[in-house]
Amino acid sequence: GSANPKEKKSTIEYQKFVQSIANRDRKLAKAVEERAAVHQTEENSTLLSFVHAACHENEENLKASIERLMAALEEANETLADADTKMAEVESKAQQAIDENNKRAAEIENNLKRELARALSHIEELEPQLKVLMQENASLKQKLSETSDLLHKA
Repeated sequence: GSANPKEKKSTIEYQKFVQSIANRDRKLAKAVEERAAVHQTEENSTLLSFVHAACHENEENLKASIERLMAALEEANETLADADTKMAEVESKAQQAIDENNKRAAEIENNLKRELARALSHIEELEPQLKVLMQENASLKQKLSETSDLLHKA
């Protein structure tokens, strides 16, 4: 160390100068870092608000879709209930028609049986008269034949 005092002083000043630049660079780096962090936070915040907005929109769309589905379901249920009611009415009318037809068929059958019984009893009543008429007819034929023979001989 045989450096002179002037040189020593300039070295110290140079070191201080380098130190001040290093300090300034550190402060600058720190400021840049902080600014970047703030910027990132702002960016994240913006993204987050977009995500929130999108979520809200999806939720609204979902609610609307569910409401539409529920309305369609309710309408389908009403249609089904109407169809069930109409089907029951049709079945009831069909059953009434079947019952009426069965009743009419039974009446017709009973009327036919009565008519048949009446006709049979009438036939039974007429049978003896028919036998008498047939006997009379045979007797008349016999007399006619005898008369004819007599006429031929005469």
